[in-house]
Amino acid sequence: MKPITVKRRENNAVISIRGRQYYDEDTSDSIELTTDGSFEKQGDAYLISYDETAVTGLDGTRTTILVEPCNRITLTRIGDVSQSLIFEPGTRSNGHYTIEDNDMTLTIDAGRVINRLNDKGGSLFVDYQLEINSQLMSKNNFLIKIREAGTPLCRTRSEGRQSESGCNGGREHA
Repeated sequence: MKPITVKRRENNAVISIRGRQYYDEDTSDSIELTTDGSFEKQGDAYLISYDETAVTGLDGTRTTILVEPCNRITLTRIGDVSQSLIFEPGTRSNGHYTIEDNDMTLTIDAGRVINRLNDKGGSLFVDYQLEINSQLMSKNNFLIKIREAGTPLCRTRSEGRQSESGCNGGREHA
């Protein structure tokens, strides 16, 4: 694959993120964040970037999410927190998380990815399990919605489905 160039871009998008963690049947956490960021197409991939805030506990960190064909998602954080994770359905991948000189090995077991991104924005849903140092910590998911900066917030059914031809014979995700 051709290398992706990550440059600090002007904010051109409004990015809404909802993350959920389920520790057991009775215990869960959720977080929601809406922020300005950048969204662009690079080759046949999409690149989402935004600055974390105190709301997420990651203030001083820049998050970049690369959405590749066949739904391989790479999340990279640089700043006060350093993190690199890969989400690919049906694949377990190891990543690293570093904060204040503490380094942990994270294992991601991605269950499903629903990619409805297009050149103007759209949405991305990722469902996965998280292990830290080989111990199951939580079941998680996040939903990212992206719209062009300056466009009104509205829900439409015309967002359309993004086909994954080449990945699964052209079937679409629901």
